[in-house]
Amino acid sequence: MLNLKPYEKIFVGGVILQNGGRRGEIRVIDQEVGVLRLSDALHPDDVNTPLTRVYYAAQLLLVGDVDEAEGIQRLQRLMDEAVHGFAGFSIHRDVEKAAIAAEKSQFYKVLRILRPLLAIEAALLLSLPDKVDFKRAVND
Repeated sequence: MLNLKPYEKIFVGGVILQNGGRRGEIRVIDQEVGVLRLSDALHPDDVNTPLTRVYYAAQLLLVGDVDEAEGIQRLQRLMDEAVHGFAGFSIHRDVEKAAIAAEKSQFYKVLRILRPLLAIEAALLLSLPDKVDFKRAVND
């Protein structure tokens, strides 16, 4: 069940829908249909860290904007990199939970787990020593 704010937009099965002027509820009966609040969607320009890359890969799979086989392969690779990259950090356990959800093709669950971690990741990356060229490491 989704509780929608007035005029909130959601992406459902390839179509963007907008709620009316009042709060509303919508129930998606077909569990195979990708549903994503546009407020939870990442813009491609915002994909610049390990977890945002994982989040975006899962987002594309959820809404069906990528070939499923290729998208799953990319998501698994990015997930593996994130699990190894965040070993020893406070968010590692949650990254592992997201990896398990990704293995089960539970793309919405991946997004739900990762969303609160994006701010934590940003703070962690800001605390890295200046000599670490993070932009280069992310884009390699």
